[in-house]
Order: sequence, then structure tokens, then C-alpha cells
Amino acid sequence: MESKFLSDGRKVTIIGQLNNTEWIVQEVFVTAQGDEIPSGERFTTKSLHDSPVETYKDRQEKKLNESIRTLQNKETAVQESIKKLERERIAYEKTFKSTKALSDSLLKQIDEGALNLLCDVMAGNVKYLVEDSGYGVYEPKLFLDAIKSYDSYDIEIKLLSLFGRSNGSLVYKMNQYYDGSGGSREVILIRTDEELAQYYTDKVKSIYEKNPNYISMSYINVAKKYGGIVAQDIIETAQAVKVESLKSNIEEHRKKFEASTKELDDFIGEITCTK
Repeated sequence: MESKFLSDGRKVTIIGQLNNTEWIVQEVFVTAQGDEIPSGERFTTKSLHDSPVETYKDRQEKKLNESIRTLQNKETAVQESIKKLERERIAYEKTFKSTKALSDSLLKQIDEGALNLLCDVMAGNVKYLVEDSGYGVYEPKLFLDAIKSYDSYDIEIKLLSLFGRSNGSLVYKMNQYYDGSGGSREVILIRTDEELAQYYTDKVKSIYEKNPNYISMSYINVAKKYGGIVAQDIIETAQAVKVESLKSNIEEHRKKFEASTKELDDFIGEITCTK
């Protein structure tokens, strides 16, 4: 049997023609297995189509609904963007407030001298760099030479990091390599020759006050070489420490000499006995 479609979209089977304008039809239903079966009461119709059709009104309503769904989706996307921007704004505002509070607090605590040095570092008004490991006294280096790294084909600049302490002081550390790897060492940045001399004066005195036994003539010689002033009692202590160190070395070497001499005599005696 021939199948057609009604204007409302239903599929029907033509049972027969009633007259020139009407047909007797029966609606087609689909089973769960997908089989199409004519079923139900037979009825007449004047409008039959070879394929499913829709009215102009239905098509316009469909377009309108599609436009509404598109606008709704866009509105949802805009609302999500607004919510995301608002969350970011709140996060940035909190970060700004906490950062500002921290910076204000630090500015109140930072020593004025340390802050002035920082300004000079940023302005390039630093002449010397000295490594500072606590008890050692080291030779100074020209700042621009000290921060250069020759570990690649090109000359790189070593990373210089700034740390703040709770007492208001600022600490500078320089990495071993330009990319921040290889560990870091605390360094002292010095602007003038006068500051360099004062640094060595204070450094030797500080070591002596912490533990007089740690003071050495090599430290004093470096300090005096760059204008540092070393008190006489510190010099005498370093000399005494040096004398005791040399005596200890002499005694150690004497014992080793005696032991080696005895070992040699014993060995010669063994050789003589075997002949």
C-alpha cells in the first residue's frame, strides 16, 4: 500500500479514493522494533503529501525558538563570564590589599640605611660586592665583574635576590649561575671605598667579639689592605692564635717525624737480621 503524509506530519497508508478530492487513509504507527504498521480507525482526508511538510507558521515558530535558545545560550555564557570576571576582581582586590598592607608594614620596619642602599642598587650606584659567610673575611670584587657568569658562550648576569628580615634589615644573595641554579651565597653590597674600609673594620671586630679564637691574621691582613682599622688587642690575639697554631703544627709534625724515624730504624733492623 502507498504511504503519504498529512499536513500535520502524520504518516498514513492510502486505503482507497473516496472521490476526486478525498482519500480513505489509515495512520501508520511504529513498533518498538521499528516496524511500521497501519492501525486505528480509517478516516478521510483531502491533503496528502509525498514527504513531511510544515506550515509557514510552524517554520517561523521553529526559527523563533532556535533564536531564543541561541540568545539564551549567549546570555548564559555572558553571565558566566561576568561571574568569572567578578571572582577575578575580588581575588585581585584581596591580593592588592594584602600586598599593600605587607609593603606598608615592611616600609615601616625597614631600616632607612637598608632602604637607601636598595635605591642605590636599583640606580647602579654599587661599586663592590663581598661574599659574607659569617666568620670568613674575603677579598672584595668589583660589582659588575662579580655578577657576570661565563658558564655559557655568552656572558650572562647572575641572579641577585633580595630578602627581608624581621628586624628590618635587607639581605642580598647571589646565585652561582645566571639561571638561579647552583645555590646562593649572602653578599654585601658596598658603594664607596670608605664604606668598604668601614665594612672590614666592623667585620673583624664582629668576629673577634663572637669568638676571639676565630680571628686570624689572614682576616686582619685583608681588612687592613682595604683600609680597615683593627684594634691592637685584636691583632695581638690573632698573633697569639697564630703562634699557638704553629706550635701545634710543629708538635704534630715532630711526633710524625719521630714515628717515621722509629719506623725506619725498625725496618733497617729487620733488613740487617735477614742478611
